[in-house]
Amino acid sequence: MTLDTLRTMARPLFLALLWVHAGVIAGAAWGLGAAPLWSISAGASLAAIGTVAVLRAQQSTAWRALLAVALQGQVALFVGVMSGHPWQVDAHMYFFAMMGVLAVMVDVRVLLAGAAVVAVHHLTLNFAAPALIYPGGGDFSRTLGHAAVLIIQTGALGFLVAQLEKGLSAAAAGREAAERAAAEAAAASQSLEEADAARLRERAEMMEAMRAGFGQAVTAAERGDYAARVDLALDDPELRELAEGLNRVLGGVDAGVAETSRVIRAMAEGDLLQRMEGRFDGVFAELQRDIDTAIAGWADLIGQLSATGRVVGDVAGRGAADAEGMAGRAERQAASMEETRAAMEELAETVAANADKAREADALAEAASRRGEQGGDVLRRAVSAMSEIEAGSSKVAEIVSVIDGISFQTNLLALNAAVEAARAGDSGKGFAVVAQEVRSLAQRSAEAAQDIRALIEKSSGEVAEGVVLVRQSGDALAQTVEDVAGVTRSIRAIAEASRDQAAGVSEVIAALRELDAMTQEGAALVGESAANAQTLADRARSLDALLGFFKVHEGAGSPASAAA
Repeated sequence: MTLDTLRTMARPLFLALLWVHAGVIAGAAWGLGAAPLWSISAGASLAAIGTVAVLRAQQSTAWRALLAVALQGQVALFVGVMSGHPWQVDAHMYFFAMMGVLAVMVDVRVLLAGAAVVAVHHLTLNFAAPALIYPGGGDFSRTLGHAAVLIIQTGALGFLVAQLEKGLSAAAAGREAAERAAAEAAAASQSLEEADAARLRERAEMMEAMRAGFGQAVTAAERGDYAARVDLALDDPELRELAEGLNRVLGGVDAGVAETSRVIRAMAEGDLLQRMEGRFDGVFAELQRDIDTAIAGWADLIGQLSATGRVVGDVAGRGAADAEGMAGRAERQAASMEETRAAMEELAETVAANADKAREADALAEAASRRGEQGGDVLRRAVSAMSEIEAGSSKVAEIVSVIDGISFQTNLLALNAAVEAARAGDSGKGFAVVAQEVRSLAQRSAEAAQDIRALIEKSSGEVAEGVVLVRQSGDALAQTVEDVAGVTRSIRAIAEASRDQAAGVSEVIAALRELDAMTQEGAALVGESAANAQTLADRARSLDALLGFFKVHEGAGSPASAAA
């Protein structure tokens, strides 16, 4: 942040204040009738002057001071427009507010210019035109009070602005110094880079020479030639030490590989008495230990194999004799197994015949059970039909009761009609005859309904008795069907047991056949085992002859050596 940047940022604020003041002055003059045309023109003129000053404020202090004069002049014009209004004295506070706004320019001379405008305005108009400052006339004591406040505010703002200006100036000077220091550092860095580049070129040349030597040595090592070495004629002590280290590595690898090759060559020739000689470090020390351990293990293993081959030969000879004896016993066992299998096949035929008979009995019992169930269904349908007949009889009885009730009501109505006809005299004689006929008809209906009820009651009794008899027959037949079903279940269980027995006997026969085959195979295998035992004895003797090729120390393969 610089002074120019700060003033540029404040430019929109001052432009807005100038033209807002012009509008406020115009509105107040027009509303209060205080020479509106002259006030509007004066406010706009000051706004225009202030705009020019704002746009050129960065060029010199004079333009910034002119801005202060324009702003405070607009405030003075506003106070004059408020002449005679109660708020005219309160409008004086706007002078002090504008002093705070001018501090944004960060220029003590701008503050002094603004304070001078306020002082001249108060002192001049207090005597020349007091109505434009205070309502009711001039007031010198009030003017002195305002002057004291103005001096205090200007002093405080001036001090703050001076400190801010000094700080911003110091920051600008520090930034310039930092830029100069950065330039000097860049120049020094360039000089160092040039010196480093020279040293790097020299080192690159030595590295190239060393790389060529290293490349030759590594290439030879890749081909299996570890006798190549790096040239030690290097000026750089670090590179020379690195070359010496590589030569030492190549020498150690050459010695280790040569000694390993010697021992392995001796192993290929059957000599297991050789060991790696010399002192090695790192992986070659581990290789020396592993190869020596492996050779010792191989020597011990070969000794044990030789001893084991001799033992196997002896055991195989005795096994051949035992296998011949086992072959005879296996043949006798196979003959006994054949006789047992024949007896079990006869038993299987008998059990299969019993199972067939049980299946036939099961089929007959199943048919009888189905016929019993069909008869039970017929009886159940008969019971259902009798129950429906009984229900129909009940409904007919109810209908007869309804007819009887209708007959009784009709008789009452006919009786009432006859009474009314008698009261009517001669004019009701014809109606009385009709009522008499209706009454007769109702009596005959009642008698017929009673006869029907008697018949229905007799029929209902007979139907109920028939229903009971049919239900008893159904219960007896159901019990018979249940008994037949129980017999059927028993026969089915017998049939299933017979089938299970037949299946079990078949499985036993299959097992006996398999056991017979296995016995035959066992007898054959025993014969083969005898032959294999003899062959094993021959091979054990051949193995002992082959292991004689290796040279081992005395006692190799013994129990003590194996424990070690």
